[in-house]
Amino acid sequence: MVESFYVTTPIYYVNDKPHIGHAYTTIIADILARYNRLRGKKVLFLTGTDEHGEKIKRAAEEAGREPQEFVDELVPAFKKAWEAINISYDQFIRTTDQNHEGTVKRLVKSIFENDDIYEGKYEGWYCVPCETFWPERKLSDGNCPECGRPVEKRSHESYFFKLSKFENEILEHYEKNFDFVIPESRRNEMINRIGEGLEDLSITRRDLDWAVDFPVDESHGIYVWVDALTNYISALGYPSEKFEEFWPADFHVIGKDITWFHAVIWPALLLSSDLELPKQILVNGFWTRRGEKMSKSKGNVVDPIEMSEKYSSDAFRYFLIRQKTIGEDGDFSEMDLITRYNNELADTVGNFVHRIVTFIHSNFDGKVPEGEIDSQFFDNIFAKIDEINDCMSSADINRALETIVSLARDGNEYFQKCEPWKADEKQASDCLYNCANLVDSLAILLYPFIPDSSEKIFEMLDMELGKIEDAKDLRLKPGHEIKKPEILFEKIEETEREVREPMISFEDFKEMDIRIGEIKKVEDIESADNLYKLEIDVGGETKQSVAGMKGYYSSEDLEGRKVPVLVNLEPSELMGVKSECMILAVDVDGEPILIEPEKEVAAGSKVR
Repeated sequence: MVESFYVTTPIYYVNDKPHIGHAYTTIIADILARYNRLRGKKVLFLTGTDEHGEKIKRAAEEAGREPQEFVDELVPAFKKAWEAINISYDQFIRTTDQNHEGTVKRLVKSIFENDDIYEGKYEGWYCVPCETFWPERKLSDGNCPECGRPVEKRSHESYFFKLSKFENEILEHYEKNFDFVIPESRRNEMINRIGEGLEDLSITRRDLDWAVDFPVDESHGIYVWVDALTNYISALGYPSEKFEEFWPADFHVIGKDITWFHAVIWPALLLSSDLELPKQILVNGFWTRRGEKMSKSKGNVVDPIEMSEKYSSDAFRYFLIRQKTIGEDGDFSEMDLITRYNNELADTVGNFVHRIVTFIHSNFDGKVPEGEIDSQFFDNIFAKIDEINDCMSSADINRALETIVSLARDGNEYFQKCEPWKADEKQASDCLYNCANLVDSLAILLYPFIPDSSEKIFEMLDMELGKIEDAKDLRLKPGHEIKKPEILFEKIEETEREVREPMISFEDFKEMDIRIGEIKKVEDIESADNLYKLEIDVGGETKQSVAGMKGYYSSEDLEGRKVPVLVNLEPSELMGVKSECMILAVDVDGEPILIEPEKEVAAGSKVR
């Protein structure tokens, strides 16, 4: 029987415009899906849109539309984005699909029949944008601790899910399944939060009309997160043969802002229904731009379609996966994208492929020469391929891609060492036979990451994709005819770069209030891997800043330092924490290096 593989993205809130966070999550899932197809598995890759809830209803009313009409107009934007970045999903689910709504009702009814739902009254605070209830003690300065926006006081009749009942069972699952949530930092965060105690969850509200009806009392609508999470089994037609074939999911790929829902609430709902839990929840971090949270108001949002059209879908996909490891936050820069593209794709991968195909055409009439396998060379190559497969099995896709590129680097070094242009015919034939087969292996291994470029290599080699094991098979036999070489990655020359920082006038510069500030206090930010909350004396007043210094400087290193600070920066929020100013630092390959006055100066001293 063919082994199955089931990978999912979250269903995306339909009123959002697809952005870099959506794209990154979806590309990760796509890579895992493509790789497992190469392994011969029967793959189901699910994505879709979240279309119910109060937030949608309000947005539809503001647009003068009925909710269903409103969401129908928005869904194509996601499908267009996924086409632009070459996403190979197998199924696209919408929470307004009739079969989905039926599954939600069946699941909730089974939980009710298991005596895990009871009627009560909810009193507390609700964040409409996050669609989340918060107890008062969790609020941040009276605002939502997740997004920083105002919350609304709510009091209403509700049905509650006995989340507290499953506290020990969920913790036990974490203990027995160390890799249930990855990376480990997210796992530990969830364990700590569960250890604080779970509270029962309000899952309905009376007269919530843009929602799935609560099957026990249809005057109530079901809380949107219960509705949304159920998509992972409704897509399988639960209960059905398809469900039996694909559940439990191998990976739920999500952003870290929704870890609680997937790693605590979803497992509890499944446990109540006597269903298996997903095998792994893969949590990725956020993207910033120049260290700032992206927002429309700042004009720094990265559009996946625009980036793919400007640089190619493969260039965009490659950069996102190489730029950071899963779980960490990362900073997007077009200059960094271009540098990686030129150095790693054009100069390393593209150069190796072009050299080999060109040399075979120029010296062997376009046919793979008769050659002897270089065992020492391929022992190293095969060891790295084993390492790549191990990385892919554990979803360490950043390291896998780094290792694949190193194979191209090894190939270039081998070709240069052999000097076939100087060698006798036998030595040249051996060299090109080995290098040609490495090109074929590279094309197979690169396919999950940059499928368009991989297919171009296969076109030049006149070969088919095959399976992952073919990467160690040396498929190119002597006499096999290959096609003419093509440039795989056109370098982006310095003069062609369209990402120059905009020039500012001297008058604009004078508007910038830059002073020396003294860092008075440093605090960690919960759930942020690389951010500190700083209190900075800027001369006569103290301002708060969120800075990406964690991992580079300890809190002790920072306290007491005097650094240049941009004081009159428009306030923003990162991870729900207000940031009123910005420390100026040197950026060395993504590492912040602090700048300090060489003489003692007072806090508040102007920098000109």
